[in-house]
Amino acid sequence: MTLFDEAGALHVPAQAREVFDVTGAGDTVIATLAAMLAAGLPMRDAVPIANRAELQQVIGVWPSEDALREKAQALRRELGLQALLLTRSEEGMTLFDEQGEQHVSAQAREVFDVTGAGDTVIATLAALVGAGLSLREAMPLANRAGGIVVGKFGTATVTYEELFAPS
Repeated sequence: MTLFDEAGALHVPAQAREVFDVTGAGDTVIATLAAMLAAGLPMRDAVPIANRAELQQVIGVWPSEDALREKAQALRRELGLQALLLTRSEEGMTLFDEQGEQHVSAQAREVFDVTGAGDTVIATLAALVGAGLSLREAMPLANRAGGIVVGKFGTATVTYEELFAPS
């Protein structure tokens, strides 16, 4: 697939363009899709990770958990994604995949600084999946990693000992 047309404009698959352009999620999503296309990655390999505000930009507001489930799964199917992960701050995170959904509650702790929590979740999830865990196996650990860093001041890291310490 060609990334750019003869005029030099970015070519994004129609189904993705319809979903993202109409909702105004805009440049970040389009840039991500372009990078995936440039790398030759099929959409099936994508696992978008969004917070509530970001996902609402794409699928609109959901009045209930049932509506969220329906909208998230419809988006996942429409784009041919294996999964979609919603981070929910103090409510934990929810993975939507072909098996349905899996929710992990946030671990109660005092929050000092949320700087880098989302990045920590993404990095932990990627590292664990890269090491051979499934998304469903990696998600609780990624959630735990995010919970650990918000309990620290400033941009923080998570050690192996912290992540795998007995609860």
